[in-house]
Amino acid sequence: MKKSEFRQLLANGCGSALIFLKNCPSPMDYARQIEYCCTHNTCFDMQCEGDRADYLFEAICLTGQESCFLESIMRRLENERNLDDWECQQMISILVLYRRKGYSGAAEFLDRLFERKLKELSTGKMHPDRCRRDGFENLCTVLSDEDESYFVRTVKNVGKYLTEYPNSDMFSLEYFYMRFLRDKGKEYSRKLLKDVPREYVKAFDNAFYDPEHFLFRRYPKNKPEKRPRPSFDHLMECLNGDEDIGKKQLTTRLFAKSADEADLKRLAELMLSEKDGEKQLIMFGAFIFRPFPLDSGKLFSMYDSGSEELREKLFYVMCKISDNEELVKKYAAKELSKLPDNADSELMAAALDAYVSKAKGEDVKYLLSILENVNFDEYQLHMLYRDIEKAFRRYPTRRAKEILAYIYSRMSCTFCRYYVIKAMSKCRCLSDSILEEACYDANPDTRAYAKKLLARRK
Repeated sequence: MKKSEFRQLLANGCGSALIFLKNCPSPMDYARQIEYCCTHNTCFDMQCEGDRADYLFEAICLTGQESCFLESIMRRLENERNLDDWECQQMISILVLYRRKGYSGAAEFLDRLFERKLKELSTGKMHPDRCRRDGFENLCTVLSDEDESYFVRTVKNVGKYLTEYPNSDMFSLEYFYMRFLRDKGKEYSRKLLKDVPREYVKAFDNAFYDPEHFLFRRYPKNKPEKRPRPSFDHLMECLNGDEDIGKKQLTTRLFAKSADEADLKRLAELMLSEKDGEKQLIMFGAFIFRPFPLDSGKLFSMYDSGSEELREKLFYVMCKISDNEELVKKYAAKELSKLPDNADSELMAAALDAYVSKAKGEDVKYLLSILENVNFDEYQLHMLYRDIEKAFRRYPTRRAKEILAYIYSRMSCTFCRYYVIKAMSKCRCLSDSILEEACYDANPDTRAYAKKLLARRK
């Protein structure tokens, strides 16, 4: 395998990269590519995906030369001025895995890093930049998960600093503190702090304890009562009244889900003749949930005269109709032809949904031609992949095999790749080879899902 190809697969968190290393006679030939992915942020969106420490550490172990990578990671982390917060988090997490495996050098380095941060704080040298502050919080969180003494040391030292500088707002440790209290229990956490001066704990509490924090919210066990289904007259009263647009949209949705065919037809006729554009859009929303009950040809006459917002809803309504399928694809293709120039992403998503809802075997080639021949940037391509995957999950068909396999092989986001695999399963076109790769994917949910399906097939 070319080194550039391997680096891309590893950067994308693909299971095929680890399978290649397992079978490679000289995995250290790819050491530079592994080191790069360990010391840089290669995720499409780490906020959604999380770091890839476990996956990358597995790649390191497959080389049999763990010590070489340990030195490189510590050296890179030592000079953190040019690193972003996600890169720091990933490397710290990898070093923790080294620590668990008995590498004393990793444990000593993490402790030195922690002490250096505390010293910077106590001497007023902690840089106020947000990423550096968040890096400090992440270091405290990760180390406290490994060793509770780091929790005590953090509260003691930061509490002391806050006692001396009560107006400091240089850092944030709410997540670190509330997460530890949630996981260990408040009473147990207080016992750990029994030898810390009370004024330090109090200062820490005043700065970072939030009883209304999302981790501590308590939700009622009993489900709320179901909303009453509105009648046609109640819906008309709401649409013509002074309620806000959100209330009108909710009432329309509730009406659509329970209305009989006669009332739906009455609403459709009113919607077609409605002159108020905003009210017409709200009424249109009913037919996203229920098929349009009149001749669908009347919908297409609204396409050219309608606003982008109306056309967006129109495409979602088209998904539900069972006639004029070729006409639906024609209008959807007309909208998709604007990609990527002058394209509204939400409108494109609706057009894709409409096209895929009527797609046949030969239409997969058209969708592939869109992906292969249009010059998308990374974000547009990611959104397009996601919209196609969502559409095929709504309208599963084995004909989706080629397009979903294409998307799977190029998806750089592990979070979305998980849903591509689920879409392939729903379309009954998920091969054993992809499942075997998925067992080594960077996303733990993907691994668990693939192993479960493979076990069922055996």
